[in-house]
Amino acid sequence: MGSSLVVYACVGDEPERVVPSVDGGTDTGPSSSEDDAGEKVDGGNGNGDACDGGSTCEGVCVDTSSDPENCGRCAHDCGKGTCESGVCKPALIADVGDGGAAITSLTTDQTDDNPQGLAQRVFWSATGTGGGVFQDNVVGGNKVTLSTAPPTSRSNVVVSQSNVFWFSQNFGGAPQPVLKGQVNIAASQASVGTMNASFIQSILYDATTKNVVGSYAVNATQHGIFKCGPGGGVTCTSAITYSGQPGGNVATDGTGVYFCDPDNGLILRTALTGGSSSSYVTNQATPNLLRVDGTNLYWSNSGTKTIQRGGLGGGTPKQLASAASAADGLAADAVNVYWTETATGKLSYAPITGAGPTTAYVTLGASTVPMRLVRDTGFLYFSHGTAIYRVALP
Repeated sequence: MGSSLVVYACVGDEPERVVPSVDGGTDTGPSSSEDDAGEKVDGGNGNGDACDGGSTCEGVCVDTSSDPENCGRCAHDCGKGTCESGVCKPALIADVGDGGAAITSLTTDQTDDNPQGLAQRVFWSATGTGGGVFQDNVVGGNKVTLSTAPPTSRSNVVVSQSNVFWFSQNFGGAPQPVLKGQVNIAASQASVGTMNASFIQSILYDATTKNVVGSYAVNATQHGIFKCGPGGGVTCTSAITYSGQPGGNVATDGTGVYFCDPDNGLILRTALTGGSSSSYVTNQATPNLLRVDGTNLYWSNSGTKTIQRGGLGGGTPKQLASAASAADGLAADAVNVYWTETATGKLSYAPITGAGPTTAYVTLGASTVPMRLVRDTGFLYFSHGTAIYRVALP
């Protein structure tokens, strides 16, 4: 799978975002072009006439207010979504509503932290009647049921190249099962292993060691990080333990694992190989969601309803945005940080510089269950109630 990058090109005094196209390439969408001799060719209708109230994209007159392949600017492709007033609208991928099923987790075949390409498949878990673990193409229409055993409301799904991993909480106590299914193979649920824990909070897949790594509760006063080795039927082992309660998700920068101690206002880091932990940042107001790109760690503080950023090497955190309600989904790229708010049903974004406004990008109304959010290099994927949507990055 190819990869695409978000970079900047200078045009005059204002930077212009170079956006990924749907085929994994990039296009700045110029309003003029040059002929073989380097002469600029005026935009027009091919007869030397300028576009009547429209724009010229690759020599063709388009209406960027409604053209889904040139929405708001040239080559800004909405995928299967429509374009309204120059803004891409979300397209429905799947609706799993069947007797009350509710989506509890969402991911793609691109890693949740610092994705490097365009996703081909989306994966999710759902509770209730008709629940289970599923996959579909990113444009919908080819759903595969990997497991018909509905996971509990506390679960999350992560993906390697060939397998999907999840856990299903055993509320009766230890041991806690970690499960897997094969990508594209229906009814392929199998055991990865079990963890001797009162509950599991979150997991991720480490492509380097091929381990499933997660956070868990040891007891009422201790939490820790565990890992399950490759293969199946293994006993998962504790990497570290720490006084406090786990919360939110775990995230990785490729060498370390970040995790939250919300009651004590801490975000901590430990090596993927295990060992001791250290405080990444302190004095936070109930830190919850974590997400990593190649340079920064992003997190939400549910106590103050804020979105924060800090460098992977540490330093003073920077507040990027304030939300109307606590965030339930978080993603970031080289331009913006994105989050979902279940109480308002909004997907919003703000510049990662912290020097720009907050924009409500999608508004669907309050959701009955937490709105999950992931991205690839061209699109955002989010859940709302029993439905999963895809919308182009702004």
